[in-house]
Amino acid sequence: MGIAIGLAVVSILLTTISQAMIRHGMVRVGSVLFPLDKFFGSMREVVTEPFVIGGFVLIALAVPMWLEVLARLPLSIAYPLVSIGFIFTLVIGALFLKESITPMKLAGVAIIFVGVLA
Repeated sequence: MGIAIGLAVVSILLTTISQAMIRHGMVRVGSVLFPLDKFFGSMREVVTEPFVIGGFVLIALAVPMWLEVLARLPLSIAYPLVSIGFIFTLVIGALFLKESITPMKLAGVAIIFVGVLA
């Protein structure tokens, strides 16, 4: 069970980092939907943006780990571990994307985490 928990934490961390990378890349690219006549050009930018590519690579690394977690742990244990991602997201968002950590965000993450532990 210990190995599965460790794999879960690594998989969740990789997924969280990947989302931050994709977010950063999309801020650099901008909107992909509007104006509609520029959709294909903007999608070309998306698929060549290094941070977006890196984010998808990290997701590709995280998926096999998560599959192993699901093979080893009951879903009722594995899936609630995903809430650890809320903590990772808050920290990574603040450190690397310069997002604010408000008391409301902290309270929300704390409530979710305590709920999972219960």
